[in-house]
Amino acid sequence: MHSQLSDRIRAARRMAHWSQAELALRLDVSASAVGHWERGAGSAPSSRRVFELARLTGVSAQWLTTGTGPMRAEMTPATASPTPALGRDEEYLLRSFRRLSQTSRAYVLALVGREGVTNPVFNPDQAAAAAP
Repeated sequence: MHSQLSDRIRAARRMAHWSQAELALRLDVSASAVGHWERGAGSAPSSRRVFELARLTGVSAQWLTTGTGPMRAEMTPATASPTPALGRDEEYLLRSFRRLSQTSRAYVLALVGREGVTNPVFNPDQAAAAAP
């Protein structure tokens, strides 16, 4: 039924009830890249992206990569997430935070009042200069 990687990517995305644009956002790629993957149009996702796609959609990495084994990933204590999946805004914030310099991260953590992080005087010019 899902003999091609492109078919399995589409099935995993649909099982998660996401559009191509939503999956692209979660994987930090363009929507056209997802479209190419699903059409099998010459390009295929990297191994890292395939495994991330499996994790995000809840399908088995084995099934997604090879088409063998069960489609759904088995949840074991080692793979079960103690927290719910991140929402779109949370994923955006996390990706953005990871791109910040250490100085900018300290400002963000102070802004949200993380314990143990002092509240420096915010200097937008200094923060802009420190940003990547």
